[in-house]
Amino acid sequence: MSLKNKDSIILLCSHGSRAPAHSESLEILRNKINKDYKFKVTVCYLERNEPSLERSIQSNIKIYNKIIIFPLLIFEGIHFVNDIKLLIKKFGERNSKKIVLVKKISLMDEILPLTSQTFKEMFSNKKNLILVTCSSFSKKKSVISDLEKYTKLLAEKLDIKSFYFHFSGDEKNVIERIKNDYNVKNYSIFFHPLFLFKGYLYQKSSTIFTDTFKSDITIADPLMSQTKIYNLVVNKLINWVQTID
Repeated sequence: MSLKNKDSIILLCSHGSRAPAHSESLEILRNKINKDYKFKVTVCYLERNEPSLERSIQSNIKIYNKIIIFPLLIFEGIHFVNDIKLLIKKFGERNSKKIVLVKKISLMDEILPLTSQTFKEMFSNKKNLILVTCSSFSKKKSVISDLEKYTKLLAEKLDIKSFYFHFSGDEKNVIERIKNDYNVKNYSIFFHPLFLFKGYLYQKSSTIFTDTFKSDITIADPLMSQTKIYNLVVNKLINWVQTID
């Protein structure tokens, strides 16, 4: 399908956040894709912000022959299963050929190789690092399992012996564990919040760690602020769209 096809629209679907920076970043992405590839693109959210995914589908399904949904999510949590897939099933019963779900980016297969490469360059001469990762909370057990696996593999690739992982909101417990396990004066913290955009949870978690460890901490940018990840997301979307009939 041509990217100039006026009968199709891309929905960039994000989780949503109370932080304005989240929506601003999403709009920048939308504008770039729209400008560079001359394709109709809009944004929608799973919660907190408007328009919702459901409203976006409802308002576009009678206008466009094809709706292409690109979930800007890292994990296959409750939102991915219960919101996106169920909505596609609901609207797809009568419009099976109209709605296309682009496969989301893979944490292990696509994100990990790029973040490990970027972080290796950052810490090539630095020793005694403690890696700490976090993500938003999910009731789905696979999310914490994937976060643990990602953290272990990243630590291995960076040759970091000490690492912790947690859901956002549990920062104080993790910080207490770190202080109990190590003399933090001899270590530097590398805090890697696993969020695509600079939303509320990213900012909140980063502030807690910064206030605690002061100058002995490095905080990774949100994934979409990292050039390699940004290019991965854009290229994945465009490559998928080009294969759709």
